[in-house]
Amino acid sequence: MLWLNGLILILVSCTLSSCKAPPAPPQTTTHAHYVRESVWLANGKYFYPQEMTQLDQTGLASVARPDHPALTTDGEPYDPTALAAAHQTLQLPAIVSVTNLANGRQIEVRVNDRGPLDPGRVIELTPRAAELLQISANTATQVHITLDSDLTEQLARQLHGGTLQLALNTAPVADVSAQSLAPPTGIGQSGRGLAPQSTAPTAATQDQAAQVPDRLPERITQTVPNPGRIFIRVDDFARADYAMREAAILAPYGSVLHQSQGGEERFLVRGGPYPSVAAADAALNSALRLGLRGARIVVE
Repeated sequence: MLWLNGLILILVSCTLSSCKAPPAPPQTTTHAHYVRESVWLANGKYFYPQEMTQLDQTGLASVARPDHPALTTDGEPYDPTALAAAHQTLQLPAIVSVTNLANGRQIEVRVNDRGPLDPGRVIELTPRAAELLQISANTATQVHITLDSDLTEQLARQLHGGTLQLALNTAPVADVSAQSLAPPTGIGQSGRGLAPQSTAPTAATQDQAAQVPDRLPERITQTVPNPGRIFIRVDDFARADYAMREAAILAPYGSVLHQSQGGEERFLVRGGPYPSVAAADAALNSALRLGLRGARIVVE
């Protein structure tokens, strides 16, 4: 009878204290939405995002900090283990290829956030993406960025210009695959971030392209390492007097005025090359303070 009394006591206690089983954790989903043409401000510089079908860009990459917000700009949960990135002007989401020019390692990442906040950096990578590219969180690294227009267009179709609920892939990270490629015939060190030659799509690849996954596979392509020199590029102008005025402002920081050869006459203003990232950052900050809002760091 003692055990029966004890059982009754336990049942009464649970009733009085409203004993309940712990609630099941909610299922994590991605509420992604298409983002474009939303002007934003970072450290005194305005950025003007736009829908792009082509992008070929060089600059310096940074790594996202541990205190990154829980959501990205396009509404996806931030995942430091995913191959993702932030870009200052691309439509969101987008797929880009990023090459570490120091070692030639190249991966594809999903751009789903705005950034970097530092105007001297061109892209901000998740810790996992940086790890695969062998980019240190404490070092600004030279990178080359190209837009995968086909996958980016497919993403836009998936979102239908509005909101689409995507199940977040919570499976363990797969093993990294690598591919070593020789440079194409006739292309030397002047090629930046050489990618493998494209092949005609098969039925299998077409089926895979029908739905772009929200978590990209970890694939590394080895290209030719091709580090360059760091410059500040201000802008190019159709009129020489406009270009000369900008060059005069940048003169204390080694400005150079270049005139294009052939085709439409254009005048390019840039500063450098600079001996270090710190020197380029200092020159860029000065150029922005002087009103050269189009100034940015490039690698050539």
